[in-house]
Amino acid sequence: MIYFLVISGFIFLLFGAEVMLRGAIGIADKLGISCRESNIETYDVHTADEAFMSGTPFCILPVTSLNGAAIGDGKVGPVFTKLLSVWSKNMEVDIKGQIQKWNSVDGLQVENSPTPYQFKK
Repeated sequence: MIYFLVISGFIFLLFGAEVMLRGAIGIADKLGISCRESNIETYDVHTADEAFMSGTPFCILPVTSLNGAAIGDGKVGPVFTKLLSVWSKNMEVDIKGQIQKWNSVDGLQVENSPTPYQFKK
């Protein structure tokens, strides 16, 4: 799993992650969103505008909190939303819908998950 932060319109990811995430980085590039590799500390997550992570089988997932504290405004951010929309269109798959369906099939009812697509109803 790779974590991404959005700070002042830039996407930050851990050093060495670029090779593993050419899909997300390619989409960001096409949208005019710069990506930078960086060391990411807990402070960076708490002060980021938004955050998301890669994950199998859903490509990327939004992260709206860390240790119970909201990241940004605690909602799915616009950068993530744009990336997921383009990725879904490119793959001809409703990724958000897949995640929500996964939850209903699996019966998960987690109220304090760090990703709202979750696994929350």
